[in-house]
Amino acid sequence: MRPIDFAVCSLCACFVGAHAAIAGAPERSTTGTTLVVPEAHAALGVVYFVETGGPDVQVTFISDAPVERVVGTSSAVVGYAVVAEDPASAAGPLLAGAFRLPVASFETGIPLRNEHLRSSRWMDAGAHPDVHFVLSAFEGATLAKQDDEKGFSTWDGNLVGALTIKGKTNEVSIPARVSLIDLGDNEMVRGGGKKLAIRCQYTVNLSDFEVAAGEMIIGTRMNDAIRIDQFLLMNPNNPDTRLEQMDEESGDDRWSSLISVRNKFSLEKDNAAGVAIAAELIDAHADDGRLMRNLATFILGADEPDLALAERAARAAVAVEPTSPLALATLAEVLFKRGDFAGAVEAQTGAVEHIDGAPGWQHENIRAALAKYERAAGG
Repeated sequence: MRPIDFAVCSLCACFVGAHAAIAGAPERSTTGTTLVVPEAHAALGVVYFVETGGPDVQVTFISDAPVERVVGTSSAVVGYAVVAEDPASAAGPLLAGAFRLPVASFETGIPLRNEHLRSSRWMDAGAHPDVHFVLSAFEGATLAKQDDEKGFSTWDGNLVGALTIKGKTNEVSIPARVSLIDLGDNEMVRGGGKKLAIRCQYTVNLSDFEVAAGEMIIGTRMNDAIRIDQFLLMNPNNPDTRLEQMDEESGDDRWSSLISVRNKFSLEKDNAAGVAIAAELIDAHADDGRLMRNLATFILGADEPDLALAERAARAAVAVEPTSPLALATLAEVLFKRGDFAGAVEAQTGAVEHIDGAPGWQHENIRAALAKYERAAGG
């Protein structure tokens, strides 16, 4: 087994995958919000699912080469991990898991470079759309921190399994930090409830996976050694079940359709289909402020966002929720991207005025965004 070089111990969760009995990472569920959990895994313990659509950058990769520094990010990881029923008495808290990362989701800040990254010469997103990792063990787990009063326990150890990039699989061992946290009823902190956090920083060599073999820029504009920084937050609530409940509550499939919009934009890169579904949702459900707010955010996440459509959704959200800081902040972001800096300042100022209604982690973001918009407006 080949150990992966690393910079600082923390996570491997984005590329983590399945138990030894599972040949490869399971396929996505019908909604695309998670992976299908095999019965063999579900029977092992408590299944935690990756939280999607949150504020975190889940994966950052960095190439430091002599004449160019490339930084890419993705927040499109889906998957699950199985936690022991009694982590304190088990050899380690993690028993199995599976995660997929769509190659098409990497964003480097330059559209042409994104296309090159996805091309057959590099990651070949067409033939190998996902990076995935199959977890077989969490070895050498040692309890690093524990605070019963605050409700968290942290272990250091090595996530061992099979990492697959561009169709080539290597056995790896990655130093990682795994934390279990119980936030109880404190919904102001990441929605409250039980959380699993997996963190790590390590290095992957492109040549080990036959990526960019023979490319002349390796060593000058792109480093063979790519530094990976990962963070995944997970909870025991199956996102598919939550979607079903939300659709049952609304009496239609609006929330499943919303996830379809996100998948069209972030996974399938089918901008036209995403725009068509989004327009239908606005026409049918403009009176659902929360839906409209999320829809505007997903439209903004497209490679080529339809900013006029995003503004329609955001304004619908504000019309329903005129004092919602999240709705106002969403509208401000859309207006900023449309070049209406004065409008962005006005909307974001409203968000700050009603900031007490926002989750705690949003306060700093809302104020920082206002400062950015004011600078753009010349204020």
